[in-house]
Amino acid sequence: MNNSIKTSFFAGVLALALVITAMPTPSLYAATTTDLEAKIASLVAQVQQLQALLANQTASTPSINLTRNLTLGSTGSDVKALQQFLNSDPATVVALTGVGSKGNETTYFGPATQAAVVKFQNKYRSTILTPVGLVNGTGFVGLSTRAKINMLATQQTQSTTNTGSNTNTNTSSNTNTNTDTNQNTTATVSEEGDIEVTRGSEHTSTLDLTGDFDAIYSLEVKAEDSAMTINRIEFMFDKRPSRYIDSFVLYQDDTKIATIDSSASAITEVDDIYRLRFSSLSSIVEKDTKSTFTLEAKALDNLSGSREADTLSVYVPQNGVRAVDTAKYSTQEPKNQLASRTFDFRDAEDDGDITVRIDSDSPQSGILQVKEKTNTSDTTVMITSVEAEDSDITLKEMYVKVASTESVVSNVVRNLSLVFDGDTIAKESVMKNTGNAITGKDEDGTLYTIIDTDEYYVYFEDLDKITIDEDTREALTLKAEFYKQEGRYDNGTQVTFTVRSLEGENVNGSDIVNGNINTGSARTFTLYTDGLSFSFKDADASSQGTARRSGEFSLEFDVTAFGSDIYVPFDAVRQVGTTTTADVGAEYRIVNSAREMYTLGTANQSFEIKGAKEIDGYFRLFQGTTYRITLQVFLDNTGATENVYRTQLDAIRFKVGSTSGTEHTITDGFSDYRTGTTLLKS
Repeated sequence: MNNSIKTSFFAGVLALALVITAMPTPSLYAATTTDLEAKIASLVAQVQQLQALLANQTASTPSINLTRNLTLGSTGSDVKALQQFLNSDPATVVALTGVGSKGNETTYFGPATQAAVVKFQNKYRSTILTPVGLVNGTGFVGLSTRAKINMLATQQTQSTTNTGSNTNTNTSSNTNTNTDTNQNTTATVSEEGDIEVTRGSEHTSTLDLTGDFDAIYSLEVKAEDSAMTINRIEFMFDKRPSRYIDSFVLYQDDTKIATIDSSASAITEVDDIYRLRFSSLSSIVEKDTKSTFTLEAKALDNLSGSREADTLSVYVPQNGVRAVDTAKYSTQEPKNQLASRTFDFRDAEDDGDITVRIDSDSPQSGILQVKEKTNTSDTTVMITSVEAEDSDITLKEMYVKVASTESVVSNVVRNLSLVFDGDTIAKESVMKNTGNAITGKDEDGTLYTIIDTDEYYVYFEDLDKITIDEDTREALTLKAEFYKQEGRYDNGTQVTFTVRSLEGENVNGSDIVNGNINTGSARTFTLYTDGLSFSFKDADASSQGTARRSGEFSLEFDVTAFGSDIYVPFDAVRQVGTTTTADVGAEYRIVNSAREMYTLGTANQSFEIKGAKEIDGYFRLFQGTTYRITLQVFLDNTGATENVYRTQLDAIRFKVGSTSGTEHTITDGFSDYRTGTTLLKS
């Protein structure tokens, strides 16, 4: 604190005290009451002025690090921290007095907080609003707003603690002006990461001609091992978009991040393919989370009749998404072009559409325990999420394909039940199609095979008890009854359930079909009466030494023995080809940035099961007990190829009941059992 301010403040207080204590009584002096009151008021004003100056010199920006989006109605300690941050700047105060004012902040995000956020966004318009095509603040605390707040809080905190004395030579550019010259210097952990890009399910097959925006493509971007900043996303069209589209909008989850006019220079022609590029996005996907980026389009108002009958296809090309991790390494995905979406321009009003996908709460593919001597009933094998778009949809029928490594599938699965809102709507037996192929038309009107000859399936009909309201999603649960294992099928038999077609009816009585939906809507289970169930826990990857020629990878997951005691062989082995190795507990592979198997370098590994008893080269896992497995891999990359690498679990082997039993190999359900990536040099 400035010593002169201290002196002035205490001198003022002392002066006031002396005046009051030395004030003459009316009987001794002729001074008027008015004169005395004026003198006191003057001194009080000076003290208040000095107090305010002192507060400005000693106050620090409230500590804040926003990690989620906030909006009207949000509650929590981060809302209170946001209000404290806003109140630290006279230009963005939540309230001058009462609730929300300085010292009276709350944990509720109300209209006053929203208005203060708008002021903040407008103040830093150039870095919050302009990059996403907005002019005025929205009051929604999304990615760009959070990033700006966290950055300013970090800078101001560093500014107040940077030196031991507070001099008047502060050159910080963080001032209360409308000129935003701050650079992002937020202190973050430097981590190497990667992204995984897959096609999303949000899309329309018909672009509405009423002037509204519709989603024509979406992609899922998962940040792995580091927060990832998405800088660029590209989309490719088979026809010139400006002949059909007025403008495009790009969303990250529910937040609009960019707008492009279809005639803009961001759209270029490349070998008769038209590229739409969103650049300079600076959109953050937090570490180990997933964001959905959705491209919406609005059709031209004057779309001619001939072009109205056309279709457009759009896709994300190879390396169409560019991202940077917190260690400043750049990466591009996907390694292969994502599948396209096709849409037309008919008037889609009230027609409706059905979108079917596997719900996030659905069981994952993997091991399923069945009973040896009695049937296993009410086993949930899939939860589908069904969305009705542009109209209420009443369901009519559904086909589910059932495949198995057992040639007679109906020896394994007895029936399937369809459950909606807790009620069993239908239960049907597994059948074999002994006639001609069952065919249908997909959402684009293309004929396709639903169930081929000699395939097994379940057919649900008369589903009119299920109505899904317009623009809402409902869960449909599939439950299976498995026959007893004894005498019918072997341990290790696999069964795959695939939703192949779902048909409904809109409010006008027209049929709405979502067919040929094989991709992403299947679950595969390996059936055992005795075996292991798995639960992923943790993974890590890091380079070793300053030369970064060696790396360490670690996977941890829990296993539970069921049915009998289970014996898992010691040790693990690295996959370097298609040949498998018997009598080892685990197989793993090392993959590069292109997700290709990497066979160079020298790898050593450690495979441990904590708490398991060791017998004759095996870990014994007692029935009903859960154990922690740790797989550590050490890769010496000296003289090999510089790249980014990770370790992926491929298989676990075990025997049932004793070390001399039949060996079983589990390969399903391990797609997410992988480490993060790390850069290794040669």
